Amino acid sequence: ARLTEIFPFEISLPDIFESRTVARLSAFIETQGQKHGVDVADVCETLQMIERMSDTEIQSQIASDS
Repeated sequence: ARLTEIFPFEISLPDIFESRTVARLSAFIETQGQKHGVDVADVCETLQMIERMSDTEIQSQIASDS
């Protein structure tokens, strides 16, 4: 469920289990991203940056983007 919240394309439960390893799942997600015009690495980097931000920093960023 978390993956479908993050990426704008479907990653089904069978896709996850058929990948068998994290490396293969990563490659699958990267391929799906390319098919849908999504830079998966950029999405992951952005999420990591957001996770390091405080609530105040996030609110400030949202306000400045409005």
